[in-house]
Amino acid sequence: MDMNLSAYSMCLSHSTRTDIRNFFNHYLTTIIQIFNEATELMLSKGTYVRSPFIPTPKTVDTVERQSFLTGWFGDRRPLTAIEIDQLFFDISRNALGHALLLGYTELQNPKKYGNICDGVLILQKNLSISLVQL
Repeated sequence: MDMNLSAYSMCLSHSTRTDIRNFFNHYLTTIIQIFNEATELMLSKGTYVRSPFIPTPKTVDTVERQSFLTGWFGDRRPLTAIEIDQLFFDISRNALGHALLLGYTELQNPKKYGNICDGVLILQKNLSISLVQL
């Protein structure tokens, strides 16, 4: 559902025709309503998976070096809140894709649809890499 929120809001912001903007506005409003209802239901049932909690810092850290890419070439810097959130979203999306592909592999002939099995292996590798980043 998060993907629909992102996709519809992006489409709405990129549309210029009034009828297209009204279309995406309608579906974005509907998706927000469904998202809120689903979130409340999952919270009440205890099945909602919360994104990582990032505590508010007690002091302000100032940037000492101008190089933001030091993790690639030198000492690693801590991840920003946006990077942590994006990794969590990517892991969730990859886990969903992995579950769907795994289901497809059990229904299909592996000789005919061998590339689905390759997709499962790729997603497993991506999930393990993403989890190491956290």
